[in-house]
Amino acid sequence: MQAQEQRFREQAERQQVDMKAMLQLLTKLAQSGQVLQPATSSATPAFSPFDSTSELWKDYCSRFLTFMRAHAVADARKAQVFLTNQSSMV
Repeated sequence: MQAQEQRFREQAERQQVDMKAMLQLLTKLAQSGQVLQPATSSATPAFSPFDSTSELWKDYCSRFLTFMRAHAVADARKAQVFLTNQSSMV
């Protein structure tokens, strides 16, 4: 049981590191102007923030990408949608 708990903690730590790295990359892209474009008249869809206690990062990422395709979010707005829908706990 302790080994399983340790693996879970390690996995949660890896996911946290991955999440921070992705947010840093998206933030840099957004600040460079390569990702964000002026807002359009369409509303930004909402998506639940990542919660490592209830979902694996790879599953969350897959759901997010599916959500982006389903809502036809332009590539230039994906980082904006992702960042505005995350919690400030990171």
